[in-house]
Amino acid sequence: MILEHEPITPPGVRDTLQELRLPLDVLRWAPTWLTTRIRRTSRPRTVILLPGFGTSPRSMRVMESFLRRAGHRVRDWGLGRNNGEARQLRQRLVPVVESCLATHREPVTLVGWSLGGIVAWRACIDRWSPNVRHIEVSETHIGLGFSPRVLGLVAAELERR
Repeated sequence: MILEHEPITPPGVRDTLQELRLPLDVLRWAPTWLTTRIRRTSRPRTVILLPGFGTSPRSMRVMESFLRRAGHRVRDWGLGRNNGEARQLRQRLVPVVESCLATHREPVTLVGWSLGGIVAWRACIDRWSPNVRHIEVSETHIGLGFSPRVLGLVAAELERR
């Protein structure tokens, strides 16, 4: 079977300039960060966080802290900085996932950001898997890991599984 893929173009100038919104977004999010109570999960999950291209696991610290406080078992991928070599990183990630599976004896959830979860939004659309949900958010690319709304959506998806 040959699967055809739509060509994916790099972001344009307008999309790139949208990233300049981040400082304003941080100011917008600050009251929410200070007042939000994190709902503890009734079903803790094992989660591995995958950082985006060029970043280290430190870029996922806000997500990690949020999910831990919600009661999940969260760890970084243990592979250091994401160098973008997807095939090599995928091979190195397999033993990490297998170790988590053996330790916790339950499914492992991978949460990725940018190249840690596919770069262009069009590349994230899964048209073949039957149990996939696509959720669109209107945050900057850089802001995805810090947005209270996105953090809440990730926690809600973990609760649904």
